[in-house]
Amino acid sequence: MRDFDFEDACVNCSACVSVCPVYARDFRFPGPKVLGPEWWRDSQDSRTEGQTSEFVDDCTFCQLCEDACPVGVPVAHLIAEHKRRQAKPARYRWRDYLLAHPHWIARFPQITRVPRKWTKVLGLSTRTPWPSPNRPAKVTHDLLVREKSMRVGVYGDCYTEAFDGPVLDAVIALLEAWGYESIVMPGAGSCCGAAAYAAGNAELGRRIASATAERLRRANGDTVDLMLTLNATCDSTLREEWPRFWHLSASCEVVPFTEFALEYAPLEFWHLLQRLSSDKPDLPYYVHTTCRSRVSRGTGWMEQIGQRARWTVKPLMLACCGAAGSYAFKAEHEELAREMGQLALDEGRVMTDSGTCALHLQGMTGLKASHPAYWLYKAYREAQEHVKVV
Repeated sequence: MRDFDFEDACVNCSACVSVCPVYARDFRFPGPKVLGPEWWRDSQDSRTEGQTSEFVDDCTFCQLCEDACPVGVPVAHLIAEHKRRQAKPARYRWRDYLLAHPHWIARFPQITRVPRKWTKVLGLSTRTPWPSPNRPAKVTHDLLVREKSMRVGVYGDCYTEAFDGPVLDAVIALLEAWGYESIVMPGAGSCCGAAAYAAGNAELGRRIASATAERLRRANGDTVDLMLTLNATCDSTLREEWPRFWHLSASCEVVPFTEFALEYAPLEFWHLLQRLSSDKPDLPYYVHTTCRSRVSRGTGWMEQIGQRARWTVKPLMLACCGAAGSYAFKAEHEELAREMGQLALDEGRVMTDSGTCALHLQGMTGLKASHPAYWLYKAYREAQEHVKVV
């Protein structure tokens, strides 16, 4: 905990409590102020040093509390340290260790096919949908810009590469169509360390992240102009946790795909989508900006994507959908996670900037949920066919 010198910084304003999605739904949960800065102060006293709260694992590590803090206390990271010191039942220790290594699961996706009768024994949710292996495949596209003008790295996070291949396919195809050379970095089976940190094992997260940072450095990181992220949690971790808590660097500028699309996609692309929207009214897009994305980048980016394509956009008013930090996959949290993500929506599509949030929301709403890149590419292909017919 050398990076945390905030024992006297908390001013007890309770701003963190007011935005906590767990506190808003679980009356037993004492809130981030109690579990974070107050616990940290008490832990410095030798008389209370070993005391932990039974509710500390109920924190999703969404970091909305940190965003709300007026004096910059790393509340969620203090809670992560609190989690580290708490004793857990053996089955939860093994489960949490596995969930802290999502790159293992990505490397061996058959792990997700554990028979349902074993999931409860392992402490895994029996109600949350589990991802199915869906690796990237070659896709076709038509060039909108003929000359390659930039070399763009794509951070192939473990979830997207193993379970959300259509999203990675869409990103690569769109980049090529826009006139950019792309390279997936750093290669299959890497992790940013976020899952381990959320589980309360910052040291494990640092080791995992360090290995990935080295792989990024070797994966032509010095020859790309920038690197795109496809998952809000990975984006936040690479740009914030890495330099602040682990003294690591991604070796190049890190930008979410959504922001890149708004700035670098050619006008011809948007005109094509706009023509389709004008000629053929579509179903609405329900937008969920994940908690980590709101904390790191703010809101409105995906809404801008929809507006530029002339889609009907309806933001979802969710603080946290319940999927943050592997929360929805844990048996003891499955009911609260479902409450947090339960929505009654009409026909439409869900657009969100995290694969696990998309999986969770799709299970809650029954609507197809995916990354903005997926919806952009789908609309692009449909627009091309529409123009040919017209």
